[in-house]
Amino acid sequence: MRTAWTILMGMAALAAQAVTTASSAETAAAPRLALVIGNAAYAMAPALPACTASANVVTARLKAAGFDVAVRLDATNGAMGGALTDFAQALSGHPGAASVVYVCGYGVNYRDRDFVLPVSAALTRPSDVLTEGVVARAIAAPAAGGQAGPALVLLDLFALPPGQGPAPAGLATPENASDRLATATALEPPGPAAATPAAAALAQLLSNREVPLAGVVARLRSLLPSGGAILSGKEATADVLLVGEPPPPPPARPQPSAQAAPPPSALPSAPALAPPPSHPPVPDEASMTQSDRRDVQISLAALGYYDGRIDGLFGPDTRAAIRRWQHEIGTEMTGTLSGAQATRLVQQR
Repeated sequence: MRTAWTILMGMAALAAQAVTTASSAETAAAPRLALVIGNAAYAMAPALPACTASANVVTARLKAAGFDVAVRLDATNGAMGGALTDFAQALSGHPGAASVVYVCGYGVNYRDRDFVLPVSAALTRPSDVLTEGVVARAIAAPAAGGQAGPALVLLDLFALPPGQGPAPAGLATPENASDRLATATALEPPGPAAATPAAAALAQLLSNREVPLAGVVARLRSLLPSGGAILSGKEATADVLLVGEPPPPPPARPQPSAQAAPPPSALPSAPALAPPPSHPPVPDEASMTQSDRRDVQISLAALGYYDGRIDGLFGPDTRAAIRRWQHEIGTEMTGTLSGAQATRLVQQR
């Protein structure tokens, strides 16, 4: 099935082919992209109908504000991973695009890292969250790149029932976050099936004609009832708009030319660019060099499975990331890479 992002990118390609001359074409505004995940029908914990209502409220407001929205309700582990991969690809294909990510569901903290749980999660022991959950920082990672535009990530989370896992601590910001990324984590108390206060605040904020990115978390807090649910947040500092269009730049003054440019037929043709080389095969772990191991960690981090140090040492965090990746490709989760798996992994990034 074609995803919303595949359709969007195909439409952009068709639009580009319709441009006949550079002198008469107008520069199209960067699109606004959004990802909304609302998880309610959990197998391991009470249902969260508030997340379904919240996802619907936020989706409607995002569409009204001009965002192309991909929605995932009751997402399994694989569906969440696929949605994040599609979202990252859409952002990389549209540098500078404004983006919003909203996720509602159960969250849990394990070894000072927050995880968002898909509806398929089953935690028989605390460490199961490494393969059953999605690292909170990985959800914000696609919007943290150097070419990313203004972005807001809001994780609207509920704690598991007592005895099933510690509550999230609000750790959602990637280490490589840019000044164009704002993140916030809300911790909601159990309540009615209506949209959460954080979702209602986000919808109200997006209804404004213009939403400056700088200070957006503080404005979210100000829209919540007294003692609101925002657990933590990281403000962006860039002076850009999340919603609204910046004023057009002044027209450039024509520059006098010292001599007439030669006609197009007299210009030398540019040499064809060779395609970038593919990554060479990677050996089994026993034969990997330190550089090979770093390449594996870099690839895991780029795909959102790993947020630890790039040191070439395969410790517990790297092994857990490998197991998550193996789970996503449908192979045995050994935590150890064969040469074929390692080569496939590094060529994915």
